[in-house]
Amino acid sequence: MSPDQTTVPPSTGVRRTNKYLFNRSIGEDPNGAYFYSNSNGVNLRAVAAFIPAALIAIILALVPGFDSVSPFSWLIGASIAGLLYLIIAKREAYCEDVSGEAIAVDNVSH
Repeated sequence: MSPDQTTVPPSTGVRRTNKYLFNRSIGEDPNGAYFYSNSNGVNLRAVAAFIPAALIAIILALVPGFDSVSPFSWLIGASIAGLLYLIIAKREAYCEDVSGEAIAVDNVSH
């Protein structure tokens, strides 16, 4: 496994944890509810969870002494990143409630 193949699982672990456990989507609109305004749209907590998990996954995949666990570096990297993000992520329960009536019916005024 190459280093670029071992860094994808940690990012997957962070994204899955963010989406399914915290039920958030990635916000690209600077005026949107889910934009990380204090860091130009970058979730610094996600980056903090990704970096150590990616380093561990790279070590497990490339260091010859870890040949027995090397095939599992994908799962280990994703799990570590997901767990780290679960520990350090904000747990605010804010979700923006948006009416879908305007796109669901022909005339909103009924």
